[in-house]
Amino acid sequence: MSISPIISVAEADTYNVLSADWLNTPEPNKEAHIYNASLYIHTTWTCSDIDWSDPLTIDDDVKRACAYYADADRLGVLFDPIEKTEAHRAMTMEKKKLGSMEKTIQWAQGGALTSGNPLQSIDAIMSLYCTGLSSMSLLRN
Repeated sequence: MSISPIISVAEADTYNVLSADWLNTPEPNKEAHIYNASLYIHTTWTCSDIDWSDPLTIDDDVKRACAYYADADRLGVLFDPIEKTEAHRAMTMEKKKLGSMEKTIQWAQGGALTSGNPLQSIDAIMSLYCTGLSSMSLLRN
């Protein structure tokens, strides 16, 4: 199976416009991150309603998730094990919006550290359209 990038660099720049570090990344590096994000989506998610060879069947939210996964790859957290967590402070605010899937999280500036899956909010977008590791429950006998 051949993997084609799901989005272009211009699309990734649009979705990651608030990330100065992403925007300052050289274009060849962005292309590599987008490829890695596309590979991650193809190997982690099963999307029965999407024909990857037809960009018209790819929802804007899936493209947004691809851009966010590309930025996660730039940060070095895309292919870490699902159990990997990053330390952060307590959440002080979480705002969600259903139309066009917007989510805002604010963390406390001080206090004790906690941990969580760094890809959780991106996985939530993908789980609306696809099934994959993040939507499965594993039971141990």
